[in-house]
Amino acid sequence: MINLFKWLFIALFSILNLTSFAQDDQVIELFRQAKEYSENENYLKAIKTYQKALDLNVGKYNYALYLNMGCCYAALAEHHLAIEHFDMALLHNVDDYEAFTCRGNSNTFLGHYEKAIKDHKEAIRILENQAGEDLDIAYYNLGDCFRRWGKFDSAIVYYEESLEYEHKDVSTRMNIAFTYIEMQRYQLAEAHLLELIEEVPEISNNHNNLGFVYLQLGDLEKAEKYVLDAQKIEPENSWVYRNLGLIHKAKGEKKQACKQLDKALKLEFVKYWGTDYIQELLDYCNQPAE
Repeated sequence: MINLFKWLFIALFSILNLTSFAQDDQVIELFRQAKEYSENENYLKAIKTYQKALDLNVGKYNYALYLNMGCCYAALAEHHLAIEHFDMALLHNVDDYEAFTCRGNSNTFLGHYEKAIKDHKEAIRILENQAGEDLDIAYYNLGDCFRRWGKFDSAIVYYEESLEYEHKDVSTRMNIAFTYIEMQRYQLAEAHLLELIEEVPEISNNHNNLGFVYLQLGDLEKAEKYVLDAQKIEPENSWVYRNLGLIHKAKGEKKQACKQLDKALKLEFVKYWGTDYIQELLDYCNQPAE
């Protein structure tokens, strides 16, 4: 039942004020090299290259360099180091929303939700004062922080605020549906997912999530139909096999349920949200035969 995240580090690997680097060709070249490394997901080389640029002591560009180094650390899931670099970026520019957004995202990943909320609200304040164009992203990130914290009502409020600025954004609407599932408000989730499937039928997670919703509502025929639709779109989606396992369990088909569980585990499902349902299937499959 994985959802599509719009988990965006807004300034990721951008070259800020590139024309002003013309006074120092060496810094320009290092910045370009680092950008190329990061685009190829070679984040460690990117970090080393940004550090070389910092070592040239062109101080007025430190904000951009620290910010992008922090984004590289975040991409490596080294969020403590990312935050250290975002802190350094903010020492050089306390009025730019991007560093607050990036630091807020890393704080969310670390479970530092109160700090994350403070960062995202500061980003929103700056954007509102500057009539910024990224308020949809800022409100989305705030909503996502509340959702991960388990404060679902607040998450819905801020997701909907995001939609005020980007009315038809798919990932925001997917996360609203996902949040309603977590709240066990399945009819609301159903309505959102049916609308999304009509508009963007190629996204497997919407079909899969809707199948899970129908499973919870007791409509096993519809549940299986939508999960199998998701499987056709994305055969390697581990959530599909977990949901198929749950459907077969509900139908009393133990052999099939355990077969689907095995597929989900081989796809390393346990790394993601929803392991309680995996445990439910494990307990079911480990029961001795009657």
